[in-house]
Amino acid sequence: MAISELAYVHPDARLGEGVTIEAFAYVGGDVEIGEGTWVGPHGVILDGARLGRHCRVHSGAVVAGIPQ
Repeated sequence: MAISELAYVHPDARLGEGVTIEAFAYVGGDVEIGEGTWVGPHGVILDGARLGRHCRVHSGAVVAGIPQ
């Protein structure tokens, strides 16, 4: 797991193995992020979101809920 010192990850977020969170990204509370997922710079994962394995959240994207 690699989390930038410039990112915010809520203490209640659950991150799988090999997750990468880039600078200025935001991960809210009650979030699940599957293994191998990458969250780019300024990516936002809002409270309660669920991401599966090997997802890519590109720069500036906002994810809420459960994407399909």
